[in-house]
Amino acid sequence: MTKVSVIIAVYNSAKYLDISLPTILNQTLKDIEIICVNDGSTDNSVKLLEKYRENDSRIKIISQENKMQGAARNNGLMHAEGEYVIFFDHDDKMLPHMLETMYNKAKEFDADLVETNHTVYYTKFNRTIYPNIPNGVNIPENIPFNWKSYNSYVFMKSIFLAPWNKLVNRELLLRNKIYFSENFPGEDQIFSFKCRYYAQRAVFINQPLMIYNIIPASSVNQISTISLNLFNTLEEQRAFLKAEGVEKLFAKDFDRHCGFECAHSYYNTPDAYKRKFEKLCKKHLSSRAYKIYETSKVGQLNILQKIFSVTNKFSWEKKHKHLNVLGHHIYLGCKDTNYL
Repeated sequence: MTKVSVIIAVYNSAKYLDISLPTILNQTLKDIEIICVNDGSTDNSVKLLEKYRENDSRIKIISQENKMQGAARNNGLMHAEGEYVIFFDHDDKMLPHMLETMYNKAKEFDADLVETNHTVYYTKFNRTIYPNIPNGVNIPENIPFNWKSYNSYVFMKSIFLAPWNKLVNRELLLRNKIYFSENFPGEDQIFSFKCRYYAQRAVFINQPLMIYNIIPASSVNQISTISLNLFNTLEEQRAFLKAEGVEKLFAKDFDRHCGFECAHSYYNTPDAYKRKFEKLCKKHLSSRAYKIYETSKVGQLNILQKIFSVTNKFSWEKKHKHLNVLGHHIYLGCKDTNYL
C-alpha cells in the first residue's frame, strides 16, 4: 500500500503548478502518489500535468467536468490508494521533509489525524510570518489527544480549519463518510471539523512544515459574494452537531466560531451585499454568536466609541476602514498596507 496520497484539485492552475508540484515530487518520503484532479480546466493545466507525469509516474491525472473544488477532491479520494491522504492546494509549498515527518508521527502514535503548523508568505509584499499559537491555547504537541480530552480542538482556529496541513487516515474518511461538500464553497471547514471530531488519536506538530502562499489573484483571497455561502457551511455544521447529540456540549465553541467567521467574512463581502450579509447574520446566529460577531467586527467599543468611531480592520493584505455613527457602520473602503 502506498504510504501517502497527495490530492490536488486543479482548475485553470497552469500559472501555479510550478509552485507546488516540484515541492511535492521532491519530498524525502518517496512512497507517495500525487492525484491531480482536473476540474474542467480551460487553460494549459492538463498539458503541464502531462509534462510532469512524463518524468514521474507517481503523478495520476483524473479529468472531470467543472464541478468545483469539493467534487474534485472527493473524486481524488475515490481513486486514492494511500494509507494516509492530504488535500494540498495548487499554489502552496511543502518543505522537503513535510510528508515524512507527518507520516512517521502518524505511525508512531497510530494516529487518525496529524496536523502541522506552517508559515504564511504574502507574495505581494514579499513577507513571511510564522503563526504562533496564542497565549492561553495549550494544545498538546507531539502526543496523541482528541476532542474529548481537549474540547476546544474541534473548532480551533489557531490551527487552520483547512485540509492542506492535515494528514488523515484514509480509512477514517471512508468509514465515517467524511467528504467535501459539493453544493457550495466553504467545504474546507466542514471536512476539517469532521476529521477532528471523528479522530480518536490526533497529533499536532508545532513546526512550520509548509508554506501557505497568499496570492492576491487567488480566488480564495478575493473579495467576493462567496462569503454569503458561509451560512450554508454554518448550518451544515450545526445540523451535524445536533445529529450527533453534542449541540449543547459544543454550544460556546460553536458560537465563538460562528461569530469570528462572520466577522472575517464581512470584510470580504462586496459593499452591495453587506446589508444582505448583516440580515443573514441576524437570521442564522444565536444572540451570543451575534454579539461576538459585532465585537469582532468593530472592536471593543466604549460609550463614546459607540456614538462615533473609525475602525481599522486587517484582512489578508488589505486594511479596511469603517465609520461608526450611532451604531451604523459605514464601509470607507480599503487600501494596501505593509503592516506585516
